[in-house]
Amino acid sequence: SNNDYVKSFIVSLSVWIGFIFLTQLITKSISFASTVEFLSTNVFAQTLAFEDNPFFLFLAYAIIIPLSESLSFFGALLEIAVDVVKIKSRSLLDVGSIASMVIVGILFAVFHITARIGPGASGSLNTSLFIVFLFGSVSAGLVIFSGQLIETILFHFFANSTALFSLLLQDTQILTISLLAIGFTGILTFLIKKVNVGRLLNGIRS
Repeated sequence: SNNDYVKSFIVSLSVWIGFIFLTQLITKSISFASTVEFLSTNVFAQTLAFEDNPFFLFLAYAIIIPLSESLSFFGALLEIAVDVVKIKSRSLLDVGSIASMVIVGILFAVFHITARIGPGASGSLNTSLFIVFLFGSVSAGLVIFSGQLIETILFHFFANSTALFSLLLQDTQILTISLLAIGFTGILTFLIKKVNVGRLLNGIRS
């Protein structure tokens, strides 16, 4: 309940932007916009249920999925991994931290094994799965470093909402898409703070 939500918002947004640029290097995309398109069509939002109902679409993919995956993979599962490898510190250079990030990243990728390359996209199945693995590892690293889940949840909010806005508003400029995702995640951050769910966002025990 004592989370600095503004700081968490800025940290998660910064990590999301960094993740897009990292993906751009890996996929050798020619622009930021094409990288967001790759992430949207091949990684975060491939087959959408509720396509005809925007309310349920955003409820499922931009809210419920980020919350449930964060709590399960980067909360409970990561804590088990940390206990198994005997992590010694919150440093991301710690061997235990790296092992925990890799383990959770692999399991996250396996869970999302349906990741594939969409029509007209460049790359391969291995590339998509590797991006999913990186997303899982980075998410786990955020929890290890901060000791709480809020940054990872917001990171996931940014990813899924950006993908959804990109797919639903295909003729819209990437700046507008990004601002919509930032605004949407900002609203969710405000609601999380308002309903005082901080006690649910504790990650790894100190």
